Amino acid sequence: NLIKMERGQQLLTEAAALAQGDNYVPEVEALLQKAVKSVPDLPDAWTALGHCLWKKGEIPAAKSCFETAIQKCVEGHTGNKKEALRALSVTLRHFEKDSPNAPAHISESIDKAKEAVMLDVSDCHSWYWLGAAYLARFFSGTPQAEDLRNALKAYKSAERNATAPVPGATPSPTSSSLLDLYINRGTVYRFLMNFDLALADYQHALRIEPNCAEAQNFLEQLREVVTQIQASLSKKPQYLSAKQWTTKIASFPAGSQAADALLPGANPAVRLGCIVMQSISSPTAVPQLLLCADRNRAPLLCALYNMTADAIPSGAVLDVADPLLQMVPIGDGKSVRCVRCENIDKVHVNGLPVPVGHRAIPVCTTTTS
Repeated sequence: NLIKMERGQQLLTEAAALAQGDNYVPEVEALLQKAVKSVPDLPDAWTALGHCLWKKGEIPAAKSCFETAIQKCVEGHTGNKKEALRALSVTLRHFEKDSPNAPAHISESIDKAKEAVMLDVSDCHSWYWLGAAYLARFFSGTPQAEDLRNALKAYKSAERNATAPVPGATPSPTSSSLLDLYINRGTVYRFLMNFDLALADYQHALRIEPNCAEAQNFLEQLREVVTQIQASLSKKPQYLSAKQWTTKIASFPAGSQAADALLPGANPAVRLGCIVMQSISSPTAVPQLLLCADRNRAPLLCALYNMTADAIPSGAVLDVADPLLQMVPIGDGKSVRCVRCENIDKVHVNGLPVPVGHRAIPVCTTTTS
């Protein structure tokens, strides 16, 4: 048995030497297939084979390998169970991706990432993939704000543990493993209109990898959005005539409030009425940003999620229930009121719900697999 284990480890080492990053290498698969046949109780060989089959595009086979690796660890065989759980978590998000079972697989993905975290709460990689799993569920068509909050908490734990000094090692303020974390978290912050935090994360990413095109592109997009907001606010608004304005105000729901009556954060049992002045984001942007004016003609932004760009025309009356207010920094020490509309069912346009044809699943580009 000892000789077999040594042979299995040797095959693993040979396969690792031939591996080429994310590229599938047939010779690597041949070595790993030989390893699991020679030593079927070697968990790390099953995990490595799963990674190889993933690169080949054979998702069900990769999933089976990771599950076998985990089972071998459960049976008492020595192996990196954390790595197998993390790999299974990623794979589950891609398994039967377009089937009705996809939501259940994503929830299981979260559970597997949690298991990996519980095995070692100081492992930054497990925290990172837990954050990715929560993000995947949020953007899978059943968005819940709690998933975004949990993703950010997991990313924070990943960052804290990645920068923590290892006993006996030279402390380092940053790590290349944080690159994707900062890019992804920055994009989530941008999604949530937390522009200052998004800016900080993109800049962190660029300090780690100054030539990272993805971080540079996201940073430029963020600055473009801020510039668009600044330009829209600096222009003299083309308000409706006094008669038209009065007519619009009269259509506001009874008891609706002006923006200055809202408190920071959630405002339960409150309704905000406002008039759309113009759209200030591209048709594909998430969220869609509208420059609006409340009953006092005070400007504010409305960030609309889960709806298409053409859902709300200029001049429309918006009725937002339970508005979520935040101040959005726009540079030079200035900020503007912004109401985030995360639940489309709480938004009415000209007295009517948003039509089904104008509803959309939120999409947020990240580097997570």
